[in-house]
Amino acid sequence: MPAVADALERFRGAEGYTHPDLSGLTFFDASGDSNVPRYGPIFQALGKRAFSLWDKQKDEPNEDATAQLATYERHWESDYARVEELLVDEMPPGVLRSFLKEAADREDYPQVPKYQESDTDGDVAKLAHSVLSARKNAEAYVAGLISHCQSEDELPKSLVAVLEHIETVLSPPVVPVGQLELET
Repeated sequence: MPAVADALERFRGAEGYTHPDLSGLTFFDASGDSNVPRYGPIFQALGKRAFSLWDKQKDEPNEDATAQLATYERHWESDYARVEELLVDEMPPGVLRSFLKEAADREDYPQVPKYQESDTDGDVAKLAHSVLSARKNAEAYVAGLISHCQSEDELPKSLVAVLEHIETVLSPPVVPVGQLELET
């Protein structure tokens, strides 16, 4: 999410997008989907506005988890069981190719095949999924993938939609000076 927010700010500029950091939002990794519900009540008790996003769940959350999720201002469940699936499915093959070409030179590249120019788009998608899955906790890989986007249209649409909603909620409406009512 931070990498997508950074990219939106880069593509839209400060006038067209308010980065969540500037609205006082801090990204927090719950270290697993099963932990997401439990943090809602904690943030609520601290008086913090909180939003959550988790992968598609195999089962419906139990009654306790549902109640905990309701303490978030807004909660999203992805259409994908894993974030790697979301990224590979919602990003164009050209971005995946560019990322894989660069990632192959990293010292921490996983023990999977390296990108070949002759790879089909399907092969590229499978390889990108393998690389991202093998380096799941290496934020540099996801941020690296997002950094290869050359336009907003190449960003994962579902993550952009979540960030746009959060921006709308956190950004106060701009009122033209002539319409301001001053208290006396």
